[in-house]
Amino acid sequence: MSQYYTDTFRNYYDKLTASPISSSSLKDHAAELEENTKKLVSYIEGTTWKETGKDQVINNIIPKLTGKINVYISNINNNLIPAADKAQKELYPLLTELNTKEDELESLEQELEFDATNGIDNSSILPIYNKTVDDMKDLSARVKIVLEEINDLNAMKNLDGSSIVGEITNKEVVKENTQESTPVADGYTPTTATVEEVYVPNVPITDTSAGNIENVKKRIRSRKKSLFDRDIVEDFLRIKRRLDNQKQVTGGLDPIPIEGKLDITGNNNVTTWNTLGNNWVITNTQFSVSEYADYAYSKGIRQDSNSGRYGDLCLAFSYVHASNLKSGSKGDNAESAVNWAHAGEFKDYFSDNKQTTLATVYDEILKGNPVIMQVNGNSEGTHRHFVTVVGFKDSVTSAETIKESDLLILDSWDGKLETMDTDYSRFMTTGAQTGKTYSGYYLRLFR
Repeated sequence: MSQYYTDTFRNYYDKLTASPISSSSLKDHAAELEENTKKLVSYIEGTTWKETGKDQVINNIIPKLTGKINVYISNINNNLIPAADKAQKELYPLLTELNTKEDELESLEQELEFDATNGIDNSSILPIYNKTVDDMKDLSARVKIVLEEINDLNAMKNLDGSSIVGEITNKEVVKENTQESTPVADGYTPTTATVEEVYVPNVPITDTSAGNIENVKKRIRSRKKSLFDRDIVEDFLRIKRRLDNQKQVTGGLDPIPIEGKLDITGNNNVTTWNTLGNNWVITNTQFSVSEYADYAYSKGIRQDSNSGRYGDLCLAFSYVHASNLKSGSKGDNAESAVNWAHAGEFKDYFSDNKQTTLATVYDEILKGNPVIMQVNGNSEGTHRHFVTVVGFKDSVTSAETIKESDLLILDSWDGKLETMDTDYSRFMTTGAQTGKTYSGYYLRLFR
């Protein structure tokens, strides 16, 4: 899925498709509530019962009840119904068009990939591809504007216009001090945890009952706790990677002999390297892995150098990375990915067997060939992404025992070397998981 048609947008589209919002139905409910309230008040005021509680009900309870109901009716008519109309008449058409453009973009990407692989001139397709990306960028911006307008209508207000429960938007900063007694990371227990700037999903709140508002507050507190825990771990890993990078071998990659490890004596296709906290067997390519990672990053040969232009070109950047490593070429830049440079140097590999796929990666690395591998593009693994495998841990002794957590990859997104052995690492995905026509694991191998 492209960056312009996000999971949040698809979620809105699916919900609006499955359950269209009817403002006329909301108006009917508001009118019915108002009518029933009038009947209740009329009945109580007209009754002949003489209990002492009658005056209390008429003078105190009924005015409060009708006041609250009038507030709800006002919010339904002035906020909820306009928000429903905007969602159905403005948001849904934009999402429908964006959904169609997403399908068109994926079809164009597949066509470009096919042409590049088979050496076919794709100059006539590129303008269409670029126009589709521009259209999606524009649609995405318009969707965000409409969503903000809908959320602006979401705030419950008193009859005088003052806020009752406020609004929750994707820009809100939630501030709360919570006393924590449970450790949030190994060896660390804060006495007072202050969490700020917590992202809350941009989902309209239509149920403003006290119970639901309290549930929302609980979800926010739980979300903040989760983000707080995760941020501590990510900060630790980020610092650890920075320290590891400072220890990287420079000025050549001399083998690191360690007893009991894979014997690569006499194999000039690979060498050994210590980085990111491990010893690795890596491809001994014309452009060394350590030097190329720095080169690709500094030259902007990565998607995040301009995510608006390159955000959908993970496979194309992997072609450039793998080819440059193998050939030692310094003639490419980020625009090479736009033209799908070097795609013709590779062939497809599919397998429904994960271990067989990993064994193929193992064999290719020992031949000195970087391998392009399909991995997850989101945390759920429902969207695909491509990276370049450049090595594996030197503790691996055979193709039968290698695991995905043993791999060292060059990520096409940020041009950085990464491991695949943490909770936040990339992981292998199949065509079935990502909704493709092929069922199994997917590699691109040098021809």
